[in-house]
Formats: sequence, C-alpha cells, structure tokens
Amino acid sequence: MTTRLLGTWLLLCGVYALHAEGPVGSEFRLGLKDRVGIDFVWVEPVQAYVGKYEVTQEQYEILIGQNPSIYKRPQHPVIEVTWAEAMVFCKKLTVIARHTGAIPANWEFTLPTEKQWEVFVGNAQLSDAVTSDVTLYIKERSNTEPVGSLRPNNYGLHDVRGNVWEWCLDWRKDREGPVSRGASYNTRDPRDLEVSCSKGGLLYYDKRIGSIGFRVLLSPAPKRWGLF
Repeated sequence: MTTRLLGTWLLLCGVYALHAEGPVGSEFRLGLKDRVGIDFVWVEPVQAYVGKYEVTQEQYEILIGQNPSIYKRPQHPVIEVTWAEAMVFCKKLTVIARHTGAIPANWEFTLPTEKQWEVFVGNAQLSDAVTSDVTLYIKERSNTEPVGSLRPNNYGLHDVRGNVWEWCLDWRKDREGPVSRGASYNTRDPRDLEVSCSKGGLLYYDKRIGSIGFRVLLSPAPKRWGLF
C-alpha cells in the first residue's frame, strides 16, 4: 500500500514491525519513492534504529525537492547540507511517517547525539573507511564514494568513519554550536582521523561544506514537558 502525501510517495516494507511499545526485528526499510528507501538497523546499545548508510543525494532530493551537493551523484552522500537543513529533513520524515502510520506517534527521526555516535561507530576501521589517510593513499581523494562501498562495522552500519563528516544533534556550549564526527573522504591529518575527533561549532553551523553530510536515527521521542 502506498500513500501520497506532500508530493512524496511513502512505502513501508520489509520483514519487521513497529508497534507503540517499540520495534520488533533487526532491520527495516522506509520507502520514499518507487524503489528508493532508507534502510535502518536496530542497534541495541543505543536502543534505536540507525541509518545503515549516510543519507544519499537521491533520498534528500526526493524528500526536500532539491539537492544542495555541488557534484550531483545520486548514490553518494548528500553534502553541503547545513545542520538546520539536516534537522528539517528529519522532522519532515517524521511528520510523513507518523501520518501514514509507518512509525508510532511517540517515535521520531532525528540526528544522533555524540554519545550515540560514539557507541554505534563500533569497530569501524580506517581500512574500511573512505578517507585520504596518508598511510593508505598516496594522494588526497577528490570526492565521496557511493554509500556502502566498503565493509560495514559490527552493527552492520557503513561509512560511520569516512566518506563524509556526520552532523550530530548536540549543541555544544564549548563550541557554541553543533559538531560533526567520523572524518571524510578528504581527511588526511592523523589527528582528524582519530575516532574521538569532532569538528564544528558556531563557524560551521550555517555553512555549506563539501565534506559534511548526515545519518538519520529513529527512536522514541523524548518527553517534552510544557504548560499545556
């Protein structure tokens, strides 16, 4: 069954189920249009479904209606997307999925926190990452690679390290803004390739940077208390 909403086709398929009390199954695909969908993997330590791949240019354009990436490659991660735009993508996806009953009303798509990223990065190795690591490559890479080009980590997630830096949800006071993690295709500095390295802050917040993209996470929405 498909549902037409806001100009986007939404199709839920796969061997899984989502109920009000939580997820059942280890993987699922949230379809966007035709055969294009977003694949998720359940990561037990973070109690959330995590995008199996970084959001692609094709997925972003289907949902948002435009592709900010300077080089148009549908299966490559979307780049030059600001933190705010990544959040808009998550919120729009949440609205559509809730409306169609694809996810419970108390679940939402969002960016991962830094702590969540530090968990689901798992055992990802630089040898399985799209980077410009001087110990592996003679010269700097000139562009990203299609998502999932190299082996996944122990959770079944691809490109958690490398390909593009990934926006995190946190707004860090010490940086006066959000940060990104994981390094990218053109990262060469050994310090930036460390799994503990983070980039970002106020200077990066609204900038279009060709090495930053994002990954989507699905989890129960936090309770937001108010007067009404």
